[in-house]
Amino acid sequence: MTPEEFQRKLQRFANEMRGACERGLSYGADLMVRETQMKHLRGPTSSGGGWASESLSRRSGRFFGSITKKVSVSGGQITATVGTNVKSKGGFPYPVVHEYGGRFHPQRPSVRPSVEAKQPAMMKAVLAEIMKAYGGSGGAAATAGG
Repeated sequence: MTPEEFQRKLQRFANEMRGACERGLSYGADLMVRETQMKHLRGPTSSGGGWASESLSRRSGRFFGSITKKVSVSGGQITATVGTNVKSKGGFPYPVVHEYGGRFHPQRPSVRPSVEAKQPAMMKAVLAEIMKAYGGSGGAAATAGG
């Protein structure tokens, strides 16, 4: 094997590893988004829907629909971010008050408990994607659970 061939193989290995980690993190972040929405933001609606345990009461659905994920790569670091940037019509970031509490409002977190609860599944998803990329079985959806 020539040095150039070896260099190409190493580069392909690095690209495959990065892709596997991105796929696993993306799948895990999707689990965190669903956990936040379904466990913490499914309060009763105007249509008379029931309560999910530990959930906030739903008014407009804007908070529920604003929970997103983003996977980004910068240099050698891959980061998954789950959260919201929704604000009231007046520009107030009310999810921050729910998450951390405020002067007159108790803390009622939704994103942080979901991220914590789904971190093990995210790690399994990353490992499953790495195994899949290198000839193992599985893939994130097959082995991470939820």
